[in-house]
Amino acid sequence: MLPRTAAKCRIRSGWTRRFAGSAESGFCTKHHNGKMSLMSVNPNQVTVRIVGEDSDRGLVRLEHFTSFCDSLRRCLRSLEHDLTHSKPRTQYRIVDLRSESASITLEPVPSNGRSNVGREVVSVFKKTVRGLQSRSIRRPNIDERIEIDTLQAFRKLYDPFLKAPPDSHRRLRIDDVDIDVTFVANIQSLTVTPIKSLGSVSGRLEKLDIHNKRKFVIWPALHNARIICDFPDNLMSRVCNGIGQRVTVYGMLYYQREKPYPIRADVRDLEVLVDDDQLPTLSELRGSLKQATEPVASVRTMRDDY
Repeated sequence: MLPRTAAKCRIRSGWTRRFAGSAESGFCTKHHNGKMSLMSVNPNQVTVRIVGEDSDRGLVRLEHFTSFCDSLRRCLRSLEHDLTHSKPRTQYRIVDLRSESASITLEPVPSNGRSNVGREVVSVFKKTVRGLQSRSIRRPNIDERIEIDTLQAFRKLYDPFLKAPPDSHRRLRIDDVDIDVTFVANIQSLTVTPIKSLGSVSGRLEKLDIHNKRKFVIWPALHNARIICDFPDNLMSRVCNGIGQRVTVYGMLYYQREKPYPIRADVRDLEVLVDDDQLPTLSELRGSLKQATEPVASVRTMRDDY
């Protein structure tokens, strides 16, 4: 077993704080230009480090720590939902916890064959944090499965630090990435006011919700992301009849920049579509126009009926 090591790392505010590392927790210290920094070497773990206010000598207050942990949990759950399109079930355990500047390391708990899901969530989480903190002039490179609600959950990770007094010197680091206002600015650029357009979109109707506001979700066949649809009371019966079936919704569609499908729709009308396996085959249609006096008009009528 390697001996426990400790290093002094300079924080941007000008004061120093001790960070400790050990082989057991999956951390090592790395020399760079004569300085030492702490970094995670386990790709299946994520480490968060919070530096408290100068008035508390850098120590983190309990309410700040527990509030951040709750925001982190919500963010991981929202991200898992975007990646799996199912109810988040992955649990996380603490494999390392340190004081002074509070440091916590989490890893997914393998259960019921879902270990790969937890690893993917952690991997995408880390890549997303790095992308959102990027200072590149290009738009942040974010996994296209991540939706606006999840980006807002990422933003809430930094909210307590953004709202802190300028002289408090509170700091947040996720793995080896120091988080600052660039993180928030990039999220804002990805969640700008969507483009509106009247139109229609088709998909399978799922997840009806009538609590407070009436809405349902559709999933387009060629797009691996949901579209949230708000609808008026007069469409309730048609929406209920369409649950689990392919539908086309008509109304105001809201598009996020650089995405081909809308992210939301204000539904004004809805049509329940017939599944492909219920449509007649060409052989079944043979002879159906024998008695037609106006073949073209009959074909149009038959087409419109389906």
